[in-house]
Amino acid sequence: MPELPIQYADFSVWQREWLRVQFFRSNCSTEAQLAGIQTLELPADRKRPAVTSYAGAATGFSVGPQQTEHLKAMSQRQGATLYMTLLAAFQTLLHRYSGQKDIAVDRRSLGEDAPETED
Repeated sequence: MPELPIQYADFSVWQREWLRVQFFRSNCSTEAQLAGIQTLELPADRKRPAVTSYAGAATGFSVGPQQTEHLKAMSQRQGATLYMTLLAAFQTLLHRYSGQKDIAVDRRSLGEDAPETED
């Protein structure tokens, strides 16, 4: 038989996380929490076409090792993860551009719908 793309232990970890997410979803009404939050309205640099083309561009940047260590240390002092700190910074940026008070950001769980687990 061909070697499996993942081992049973990997599947077990994925399944445990999936069950945790499902428990969270069934016990927390996300729809009720998000009720009334408006769509994010960011200012445009020009009038947008009537038909969306999804053509766009990307601008990349990097954070150096020293800045990363500073961010990690700050996160630890606040009892947060680096991910939480960066997400808060991103939401702050969106607030500054939009002026909106409530900023909802969707974070999908890794491993959901992973093709390696289909078999």
